[in-house]
Amino acid sequence: MSAATTADPEIHDDKSPICIPFILERLRTHVDSSATRPFIIGLNGVQGVGKTTLVRRLAEVLRQDEGLETRE
Repeated sequence: MSAATTADPEIHDDKSPICIPFILERLRTHVDSSATRPFIIGLNGVQGVGKTTLVRRLAEVLRQDEGLETRE
């Protein structure tokens, strides 16, 4: 096998720039409402669509930019 066939595939994350601002807007609305319920995000999609990539990036943004604890 050549190195080209064993290398990890390139990941093209086209969802995070759209989805993360949308989710953050909903989070801010939730926080501003003084809701007592937790803010829960559900995500589904077919295999290979980028769910894991989106969740990892979202968790990173929530931890670093928002100072929130996350669970993947």
